[in-house]
Order: sequence, then structure tokens, then C-alpha cells
Amino acid sequence: MSRIGFIGLGNFGKPIAEHLLAAGWELTVYDIREGAMTSLVEDGAQAAASPAAVGRNADVVFTVLVDPEQVEGVVTGEEGLLETLDPGATIIDVTTGLPRATDALEALLAEHDINLLGAPASGDQRAGELTAMVGGPKALFEEHKQIFEPFCSNIFHVGEQPSDGNKVKLLNNYLTYNNLYAACEAVVAADKAGIDREKLLEVINHSAGSSTATRYIIPVHVLEGRYDIQGSIGIADKDLRLAAQFLEDNHTPGMLAANVRHLYKFAKTDYGGETDLSRVYDFVEEKIATEK
Repeated sequence: MSRIGFIGLGNFGKPIAEHLLAAGWELTVYDIREGAMTSLVEDGAQAAASPAAVGRNADVVFTVLVDPEQVEGVVTGEEGLLETLDPGATIIDVTTGLPRATDALEALLAEHDINLLGAPASGDQRAGELTAMVGGPKALFEEHKQIFEPFCSNIFHVGEQPSDGNKVKLLNNYLTYNNLYAACEAVVAADKAGIDREKLLEVINHSAGSSTATRYIIPVHVLEGRYDIQGSIGIADKDLRLAAQFLEDNHTPGMLAANVRHLYKFAKTDYGGETDLSRVYDFVEEKIATEK
């Protein structure tokens, strides 16, 4: 069984690490916030003082970070993974990143005989029901597929390049955030027009307008007042920036990309980047309430 290193224990990464640990994998963890490691260490993980210390004790390293710049930092920076990872090791990058940044990382790692799988994911990390979108050589994917099983309900190999995973993830996110904003506008408009919101969602979810926003985010997190989807408005803003950049790099600029990105940027300004993503509904409601 491979020794696993894990870097990045935020809202998305920590539940993944917990599932791996519960499944019996030997885990060495690192996060810039020492407190994020405490409960994992109590459950049997080994804490590391730096990314380099993770690499010293791992054959496979997961990176679950905010953006490509952070990934580059933990790989190439001072006390980074490149200082200690052995040739033949594999980095599994779950970060939602820019494909051209992943291509550059792959080329750099190849110079050191280190493998890379680009494996962003979407879904319920706390329940261990993520969908992984894994890019990289098929043989490498098959070799590591079992590592995904403790935290994924769906594991897809989407292409031979590590960056293929991020291409799929960015397009998925682009649709997610478009659908969420449109659904919020529809539900707020219905409420203002005197239509019961729950009845509207019931009809939509039996019709062509159904989406994750109408099936889950709005009914479970907004109407029940939970607002704890564990994704933030700031992350949405970042993901839309990356999606817009990918579409431009791919010479397929989305006509909606700039507009939707600006809407989330306004929501971030008004509500703060750390605010739960489901609060986008409140932002839309507030804006519509000001209309005459």
C-alpha cells in the first residue's frame, strides 16, 4: 500500500484526507494552518512541517489547494516537494487550476521523473461522494484508481494529459455557476410574483429546467436556512476567472462568461469572499428587491 502525502486541508481537502485515513491509508499531512492537522493526527495521520517533509514520507502526494500559484509554490518553492520526492513518485493535483499551468507543471515534473495526475473533483466531499475527473496517462490512472475509491462515487478518466482533468472541471464549474445564478433569479422572481417557491422547484425538477441548483442548493441550503454548502463565493469568483481564461486560451470564448463572472465578483464585493456560495441567492434577492 502506497504511503500518501496530503497537502491542503481546507473545506474541500480535509474531508478527502479523512476518508483516506478511515480507509486505512498511511497518511502524512501538511497545511499552513497547524490547527487543520490536529484532528487527523489524533486519528493516526503524521503531521509534517513543510511540503518537503511530506515528500520525504510519501510515494503519492495529493495537493488540494486554491489555485495554480499555490500548487507551484508547494512543488517548487523553498522546502517544496521537489526537494524530497523520489523519482517515480506521483502527484495527484485535485486543485481546480488552469490547463496551461498544469501543462507547465507536468513538463517540470517530467524533468525529475515525477508523475502527475490532474484530478479535480466535484460533489459532496463530506459524504465521500465526489466525482473525480482524472487526466493523465491511462496506465498511470489505472495504477492509482483505488486511491480515489474512499472518497469518490464516480471516477472518470477524461484524457491522456493531466490538464484534461482541469478542462472538464472548469467547464463543469462554468455550468454550475451559470445555473445557480439563473435559478436564484427564477426563484426570487417567482416569490415576488406570489408563486410558492417550493412548488416552483418541484415543477422545475420534473421539467427541463432542473439543475443541481434547483434540486439541491436552493431547496436544501437556502429554503431550509442552512447556508453551509462549504463552497464560497470567493472560490466561485476564482473558478470563473480560470474558466474565462481557459475559454480564451481555447479560442472558444463563452458569451456568458464575462457577464456571469462580473455578477459573482459583485456578490463577492457585497458579501465577502469567505461567504457560503448559497448566499448568492440573498445577493440576487437583494438586487431584485431594489428594482422598481
